[in-house]
Amino acid sequence: MKLKFFISLFLLAPLFVSAQKTNVVHQIKIKKQQYDSLRIIQMEDILVYAKIAGQTELILFNGDEWPDSIEYSCNVLKDKSGTVLLISVYPFSISGDWFVAFTHYFDEQGKTFAFERLTSFYNSGCTDDMVTETIIKYFNSDFNEVKNFYSLTGPNNIPLKKSKCELLYEFEYSVYKNSDEVMKANFISTIK
Repeated sequence: MKLKFFISLFLLAPLFVSAQKTNVVHQIKIKKQQYDSLRIIQMEDILVYAKIAGQTELILFNGDEWPDSIEYSCNVLKDKSGTVLLISVYPFSISGDWFVAFTHYFDEQGKTFAFERLTSFYNSGCTDDMVTETIIKYFNSDFNEVKNFYSLTGPNNIPLKKSKCELLYEFEYSVYKNSDEVMKANFISTIK
């Protein structure tokens, strides 16, 4: 009888682990969706920084005209206690042919739990309209990737085949394990 119990337990263990992983991923996706909603709801609270060519520190953008020679901008969203929830980095496109956003999402300890790279561009060869490529990576508390998502879409969110498109705007990027690393990599010395 005990042998049957242990064999059953052994056979069911992978299902239990799989269910736990599915639950963790589901919770992470919900948390990311909540942060994305906050980004819209609290738009006026987002701190916007700009990296100017030739300067090492980012400047806090005050809402006037953009300064000249921008390399990239950073949006920082904090909660009411001052904890950084997310940082989005936007390389600057002079031509306007492309848009790229790299967004890190952080838990209460400043650890990255999700990363999203969103790229929109023209001149793909698979449609005359804009193409949007989305990559999302989800991480557990030990910064191990537990799930990822990829999509390539055209107008009206119609899926496209990557092999049929020319992806001219594949920027190098790094995924950092916490908010301190993102701030250091993007020259954000302090968040006001």
